[in-house]
Amino acid sequence: MSFFLGVDVGTGSARAGVFDAKGTLLGTYAKELETYRPKSGFAQQASTEIWDAVVDAVNGAVSAAGIDPAAVSGIGFDAKCSLVVTGDPQSVGLSIDPAGSVGSSGATQDVILWMDHRAQKDAEAIN
Repeated sequence: MSFFLGVDVGTGSARAGVFDAKGTLLGTYAKELETYRPKSGFAQQASTEIWDAVVDAVNGAVSAAGIDPAAVSGIGFDAKCSLVVTGDPQSVGLSIDPAGSVGSSGATQDVILWMDHRAQKDAEAIN
């Protein structure tokens, strides 16, 4: 039997669902994401925390569905559009936080969310 996995990554959580070939939902799982707000108008996350939440959501949905992961025949993936700042993969990463802060997991905050307005004055000057 074939199963299908749907993954949705939003601002507040990563969610996954397992479906059979008829579209019946067999299991779901969601993992919350933390948004860091170091200053007014700032909204940022850590890409490693997002990826960890995706992994948890997928594993949780497969477990909830009670299926063999090898039976997944297809994956649909949808995610928010955010700016991820990357650096040398062998290093800690580049922080977009003004203080260079890391997330609660110790991960570098390297994602600027859609709701971040730190560049508002620059955008107004350009316009």
